[in-house]
Amino acid sequence: MSGWNIHVYPSAFTHESRILKITKTLAGFGIFERIVMLGVHYDGLAEIESVDEQREIWRLPRKSGGARTSFVWKVFKTMEWSIRVLWRLRGVRVDCINCHSLPTLPLCVVLRLWKRCRLVYDTHELETETIGTRGIRQRLLKIVERVLIGRVHATAVVSESIAEWYREAYALGRIFLVRNIPLRDEVPLSRSSRLRERIGIDDDAILFLYLGLIQNGRGIVETLESFAGLSQLARDHSRREVVFVGDGNLVPIVKSYAREHDNIHYHPAVPPSEVAEISSGADVGLTLILNDCLSYFFCLPNKFFQYLHAGIPPVVSDFPEMGGYVDRYDCGWKAEPNAESLRACVEGITPEDVEQRRAGAQRAAGELSWEGEEETLAELYRWLGFEVRSRDLVA
Repeated sequence: MSGWNIHVYPSAFTHESRILKITKTLAGFGIFERIVMLGVHYDGLAEIESVDEQREIWRLPRKSGGARTSFVWKVFKTMEWSIRVLWRLRGVRVDCINCHSLPTLPLCVVLRLWKRCRLVYDTHELETETIGTRGIRQRLLKIVERVLIGRVHATAVVSESIAEWYREAYALGRIFLVRNIPLRDEVPLSRSSRLRERIGIDDDAILFLYLGLIQNGRGIVETLESFAGLSQLARDHSRREVVFVGDGNLVPIVKSYAREHDNIHYHPAVPPSEVAEISSGADVGLTLILNDCLSYFFCLPNKFFQYLHAGIPPVVSDFPEMGGYVDRYDCGWKAEPNAESLRACVEGITPEDVEQRRAGAQRAAGELSWEGEEETLAELYRWLGFEVRSRDLVA
């Protein structure tokens, strides 16, 4: 068994499901003596948190600038936090660093050179092409990535479109595709009535579910306008109801619409352990991502796979990745990311359509599992020269 594996990501590690899944798989591979997730400390959270016998979360403070959020202050905060990381890892034998964000890539390259270890760059999105990267910030990030990606031993991405972008932008050869697919134990065994009971929806209504962060860029307002404009009773005599489950800065707007329209509902966010059960009570999932940046256009979000594994077909933006899976498995519907297109799609969905697409969702869930992503991870670490135990030994 090798030394330590360090996963660097400047978050509180309270909802980082992707990194938790990856580290759980790596623990099962038996490669590393210890796996540490290095994040940022916030009030109310433990500085050191044990996940299991092999995995820990270390949260280090980031004090510079207080609550300031400008680009300059973010740079200073990252620099201060990076120094703390370097100091904390002094004397630690590190065999592999996993960098999970572009702003921490310089830190991870320094660690790689200092510790003489392997470096994996696991990008959670196309970070130089996001809605938050514009102007000088985007130019600087592009320079950083272009200069430093040659120091990386392996690159992993979340969709094939992003992989192709990296191949063309940086002339990279091998890119590993590790998608955000739920764990096997996140799949509900049967449909639950819990969500309908909580918000008071009859069984004969078609229930649409939005799950996740309720914030800009995710078609929240467009979805609200769509359902607010629906007729009370459709031609097939089935009501169309929508429920938003989650937190975010647009929750007040959702609640405002819910007060005015009895087919719009809000439910607070639920713990990760309850997501599958809550989702299974809906009929159709909603993933209406806006085409505001290339990262959104190429996205393949965890929520899309959560819907499939909950047995509910989704309505997705007509983008290459999500739309491609919908076409391949006949597991949902595609719409342009605007209120008019979504309204027309919703009005055209009948109970019979739901049952037909549900069969496609179940078929997709059967073929798309985290076990397949584990095979890719095993291939990645063998490619780096590590000895990986057989996948059937993974916990």
